[in-house]
Amino acid sequence: RKGAAQKVKLELANKEIYPETGTIETIHSDFNSTSGNIAFRAAFNNPRALLRYGQTGKILWPKKISHAVIVPQKSTFEILDKRFIFVVDKAGVIHEREIKVAREEPHVYVVSSGITPDEMYLLERQNKLDKGDKISYKLIDPKSAMESLELYAE
Repeated sequence: RKGAAQKVKLELANKEIYPETGTIETIHSDFNSTSGNIAFRAAFNNPRALLRYGQTGKILWPKKISHAVIVPQKSTFEILDKRFIFVVDKAGVIHEREIKVAREEPHVYVVSSGITPDEMYLLERQNKLDKGDKISYKLIDPKSAMESLELYAE
């Protein structure tokens, strides 16, 4: 929101999240077209002197996305710079669907369009199947599917 202090978090170089919330102070107008970076400065309280001058980290700037669906990255595939997912209809027929990724998080994509929360999709084995194939499927509880992602390695 314009004029409101923008709240941010800080991910330290060791991947830990700094416990204090910061605010954006300055955003530079220069855009680095090579790296895609925009420089800005955020201020954080440092009551326990954990932050040191010159220390590096990553600013986490939360953004609310309405009506988004979260899908595991392993459930998707890419063709010519477009991201797809195999949706399964009630008859067990596979349909290829392009999705729009709003944000990439560890192990998951936040999808802004292309799939709805009530649709079924293939969790894995996309390379073994093709659109139009008919399959028998087993529904997996979304919570247990997400918990298994930390163990996934391709």
